[in-house]
Amino acid sequence: MARGILAGLSTGVAVTAENSWAVLQGASVLAVTWDTGANAHFNSEDYFKQLHAAIETEGFVSRHVGDAERILTQAAKRLEATYEYPFQAHAPIEPMNCTADVGEGRCEIWAPTQCPEVAQHEAAKLLGLPVDSVKVNITLLGGGFGRRLIADYVPEAVEILRAIGRPVQVVWSRRDDTRHGSFQPAEVIRLQSGLDANGKALALIHKQAAADLSTLGSPNSDPMRYAKEGNPWGGFDNPYNFPAFKVDFCPVPSPVPTGPWRAVEYPSTVFARIIYG
Repeated sequence: MARGILAGLSTGVAVTAENSWAVLQGASVLAVTWDTGANAHFNSEDYFKQLHAAIETEGFVSRHVGDAERILTQAAKRLEATYEYPFQAHAPIEPMNCTADVGEGRCEIWAPTQCPEVAQHEAAKLLGLPVDSVKVNITLLGGGFGRRLIADYVPEAVEILRAIGRPVQVVWSRRDDTRHGSFQPAEVIRLQSGLDANGKALALIHKQAAADLSTLGSPNSDPMRYAKEGNPWGGFDNPYNFPAFKVDFCPVPSPVPTGPWRAVEYPSTVFARIIYG
């Protein structure tokens, strides 16, 4: 049977019990009134309107080779396509989970994580321990796909451990895992190309509107950051040679947490490039 309800976590509310089935049953009847905050009315339809508006702006330079816009005006044939991609959840086979134990001046963690150093430092900070007093055992991932580059489920386990004073295993439900993960950004991508009379490609313009990956922190203010970082991947690193090539990125902030999804950073950019080509 459940031992009780634990409130006051930095991320919400946790139910504790002797086994996962009891926890899930307890959580299913738990009634919580949430403060929905400033982003309560955020929705994909309105956000896509912002993305389409942003794609019409100049954006930030990612990669410029030659004068693609001038060449397109002189091309014998022009092609253009615009692609939309929604927010995408990772949906790994195994939902987020972490087991943690604490003793005299030490903590041990078992977690399917792609960032053990982050998990170690977060646990040490919460417990006020030296970093080398926290041991992280990396278990099989159960599917990573970039989701486990964020170790948010580890500090949750440590917070509960600290509150109840006994070893704990945190298991997110599938619903929690889907709703509170880190998503691939929604994107609008426009590709334009020009061909000569013989069908040879003369120029390509690739413009993308999306949110920066929030898991990498706030973007710096350098207007050339996308060129320096080689972003967006799939646009900047196009392997085909064009006499003229222009890639711009138009950032549109979003309250949805975003991060690497299955392939690093922007896999939908590659998909659009392949479909367009």
